[in-house]
Amino acid sequence: MWTSATSKPKAPRHPPRVLQCFRAPLGGLFRHVADLTEGLVAKGFEVGIICSDEDCGELARARLTQLEHQTALGLHRTAMPRTAGLADISALRAVISLTRQYDIDIIHGHGAKGGAYARAAAALLGARAAYTPHGGSLHYSPGSAAGLVFLTLERVLNRFGGAILFESDFSARTYREKIGEPRARARTVHNGLGGEEFAPLATAPDAADLLYIGEMRELKGVAVLLEALKQLSAERPVSAIFVGSGPERARFEALAGELGLARAVRFEDPMPARAAFAMARMVVVPSLAESFPYVVLEAIAAARPLIATRVGGIPEIFGPLSQRLVAPGDAGALAHAIKTRLATPEETLREAADLRTHVKTHFNADKMVSAIISTYRQLLKSSQPVAMTGAARNPSS
Repeated sequence: MWTSATSKPKAPRHPPRVLQCFRAPLGGLFRHVADLTEGLVAKGFEVGIICSDEDCGELARARLTQLEHQTALGLHRTAMPRTAGLADISALRAVISLTRQYDIDIIHGHGAKGGAYARAAAALLGARAAYTPHGGSLHYSPGSAAGLVFLTLERVLNRFGGAILFESDFSARTYREKIGEPRARARTVHNGLGGEEFAPLATAPDAADLLYIGEMRELKGVAVLLEALKQLSAERPVSAIFVGSGPERARFEALAGELGLARAVRFEDPMPARAAFAMARMVVVPSLAESFPYVVLEAIAAARPLIATRVGGIPEIFGPLSQRLVAPGDAGALAHAIKTRLATPEETLREAADLRTHVKTHFNADKMVSAIISTYRQLLKSSQPVAMTGAARNPSS
């Protein structure tokens, strides 16, 4: 049974309070949340963060500490399991508790888990919710066990409205194909970069030919890139650096040895993207699935020649040069693209310069934050949502 928390629009406080909710402080999702949080604080919002308490590595811990010092409502960490299960109940309770404690105006969930917690808590409390998928649930196949769970949950949560801020047009199309028409306010807000990220970047004298930087997961196409390197090694030695961590790193290190690449490939722990870019002459993003990856934007901004796959929102980033993208999962095609770019350095550098100009024009962090704030303000002007009986955060109101 449902009951209305209030029949009138709630006058938004000044400044508004936003809780950013996500599971793992890793990858592009975390980069997006961090940039958004800093942008909101600069615009006078009071922001809190809740995320998983799992070990996330030195770089992520340092970034979380920076954000904790900037946010009026603090950083809160709790157990958030990767897979769905009963343990999610305690995480949801934590989100509900913080929303009540700080009288949050908007809970903004990111990714599959963060989006589920945010929208479920908002439905229970009669709060307002925003959701950015970052791929998340939308990567799952409807026929898989995980897909059955997460896509069904997406359909249920779609009933509750709020706002969906798709990070790419690809994400918006996939949502409509797998979930249906959004009942929430829906718009695409592309990720963006700050002006300082377009500063010139020198290449180390002992730079490798190629760089992979990102999570060590099968979904990221690491095994495909290793196989492409194996194929190339029959013609000429190609050196590569793999930067990142993840549950499958040990397997990929072993695979490199099995393919005879031990002397051509080395693995490094996570480091800032620009530090990694300086270590190689070209960046490869061999992903099997993506939404709108920051690493593509970052590599282009650094004027690094880039080979990437035709997945997710990457064609939206490449724009007029999207015909240069490579089919995902095809080691032969990837090897051919690498061979061609290495053999034509002048043309490859011209292409990198053209891409940099395109990205600098179209993908700006300030525009991203402004578009999200505009959606927040529309939510705050809307009527207060309904809440489940007995769960409203302000029962006496």
